Amino acid sequence: VVGTTPHLSISANGNALLTWRDNSTGNVYARRYIAGAWDTSSALLEDNAGSAINPIGAINDNGRAVVAFVQTTTTVANLQVNVFNRSEEHTSELQSHS
Repeated sequence: VVGTTPHLSISANGNALLTWRDNSTGNVYARRYIAGAWDTSSALLEDNAGSAINPIGAINDNGRAVVAFVQTTTTVANLQVNVFNRSEEHTSELQSHS
C-alpha cells in the first residue's frame, strides 16, 4: 500500500494513532497503538466514490481516537469524522457544501 498524508498522534501515556490515505484507491485508513501493541489490523475509514483528503486524528490516554477528513466528489465536499472507542467505530458526516 502506497500512502500519502500520514499523520501520527501520541497521547501523554504513549498511545498512538496513525492515519493515512492510500494513493491507489483514495481510501483513508487508521491504526492505533495502545498499551504497547498495534491494533491487529488497520481500520478502513472511507471507501466511497470520490476522493478523501487530509486525514488527521487524535488519541487520548484511554485509547479513544477521532479521525477527520474531507470526502470530495465532483460537486460536494463533506467533512467526515470517525470516533473509535476500544472496540467500536462510529462515522458521522458533519458538513456538506457545493
